[in-house]
Amino acid sequence: MISTELQAELRAKFNPDGSDLRRHQMRMLEMLKHIDKVCQDNNITYWLSSGTCLGAVRHGGFIPWDDDVDIEMLAPDYERLRKIIINNPELPFTWHDSLNDPKFYAAFAKLRDKKSSIIENNPWNEHYNQHGIYIDVFRLYPSGMKKLEQVANWYHHKFVFGIAKRKSPLLSKYAIKVTYWIMERVVSPACRTLTKLNAKELLRHRIGTEFIKPRYVKDVERTIRVPFEDTKMPIPEGYDNYLTHLYGDYLRIPQIDEITEPHTRNITYFD
Repeated sequence: MISTELQAELRAKFNPDGSDLRRHQMRMLEMLKHIDKVCQDNNITYWLSSGTCLGAVRHGGFIPWDDDVDIEMLAPDYERLRKIIINNPELPFTWHDSLNDPKFYAAFAKLRDKKSSIIENNPWNEHYNQHGIYIDVFRLYPSGMKKLEQVANWYHHKFVFGIAKRKSPLLSKYAIKVTYWIMERVVSPACRTLTKLNAKELLRHRIGTEFIKPRYVKDVERTIRVPFEDTKMPIPEGYDNYLTHLYGDYLRIPQIDEITEPHTRNITYFD
């Protein structure tokens, strides 16, 4: 973890208490605590992933400029979690994916807060049927064929999201539905079957997420709980190899011009 002094400096610059970003982060933390309880109560293994895992290790919580949360789990746990959340409407969040929103074309899911509305920096956000503050949920499958995954991901983003960006109602209504059906029912299942044959110890996100770098079974098969803001959350036991593979020198603080644009533009809270 970085020094207390540097962390305080970054907090003061990017997400001081009372700022819009800090309020957003605290709502995601509240959601994450609920999700963690659901997973523990149902013996579902998950872990903070990507930048959220990096934040836990390097900052003891959110990366100060980060405005989203990512979690990962194996595909069977993902399906179990989906059923649990959909069958328990009293939970403070909902499950949002392509199965309950015909215009949600991503290959992962979002857990949506029921008491907020968010505008995302992407051209298809306005067509979603859910808009609450979200946590991204990614499922992992055995996958050992990087080139095949790259081609399939290119197809998904070139055609599915490419068509979704266009303004033509005809394309929006028909072409994207056909293209997405081909992706979901033909391309993706075929690729998962083929890539599993040579997977060995490699796991990857479902085709369509655009993230090609593999996760290694030995890194994520067990989790440990580490400080994250005012609580503890699970990260891969092999977090050093996990983060090094994704980011290289993950303890290095990026230059200001390396910091990516936020995912969101505007948030409304209903409570």
